[in-house]
Amino acid sequence: VFHLRTTILPAEEDMPQIMVSFKKFNDEFMEQYEDYRGYSRM
Repeated sequence: VFHLRTTILPAEEDMPQIMVSFKKFNDEFMEQYEDYRGYSRM
């Protein structure tokens, strides 16, 4: 199981694009490692 905790303090108007970018990264990362033992997609 992977866990990531982070703090980001962008300008409020930048937040929607940052969340799109973060989701894209996370989805690609999870897909890359989905066959590894202990993987859990919650």
